[in-house]
Amino acid sequence: MPYGMPQRLHAKQSYSLHWCAQELLFVFALDWGVVGAALAPAIGQYVGLAVMVALLIREKALFAADLGHVPTMTEVMPLLKVSLGVSS
Repeated sequence: MPYGMPQRLHAKQSYSLHWCAQELLFVFALDWGVVGAALAPAIGQYVGLAVMVALLIREKALFAADLGHVPTMTEVMPLLKVSLGVSS
């Protein structure tokens, strides 16, 4: 990476190249046409989610046992208040 280039810019360029390659693969190489163009972003999002979850589990930031836990409203409300900017 060149000196002074922000990490997020590099990641964004990498994502764009990956997206273009994925679109070309589904549309032309697999000859899926419009269906391939529609499925490529969805499949890419699920692959990205799987990679993120795997990395979080590997770094011990997320535990596999927690993946099946459905939070209650008492657990969710403080997060909603902060994210929506609601004061008590």
